[in-house]
Amino acid sequence: KNHPLPLIPLSASQCWTVLTSKNKPPLIALKYNFIITLSVFGGLQLIIKALKIFQESKHPESYACLENLAELYLRKSIQAANIKNISLSQKYKTQTIEYLNQALKVVTMHFPKDSPHIARVQSKLKNLNALS
Repeated sequence: KNHPLPLIPLSASQCWTVLTSKNKPPLIALKYNFIITLSVFGGLQLIIKALKIFQESKHPESYACLENLAELYLRKSIQAANIKNISLSQKYKTQTIEYLNQALKVVTMHFPKDSPHIARVQSKLKNLNALS
């Protein structure tokens, strides 16, 4: 799949530095780097830690962490389905939907009704529900 940004390998500590930097670029711009790097380096905990920080300050960028978590759990669901572990696949898919519902709640609270963030998350949820 072609991504709009080049995939630059980042270590987990580099990802954390970007996440916690006061002058960081928008997280959504780094989404693919984080997903690839964090899934390889066990960065699930880093995403969860960043999410907690954003949630404590009620920062609207928490939606990006939730979307990243949804993406990671969707990949886990696909991997489980590929090895015919249907129950685990369904568990991961349920978690994916939960994260996307949380992301939708954040974007509808912080962004205008015509925001592409809202449309994107709704589209992901619709596609996942269509697969059920």
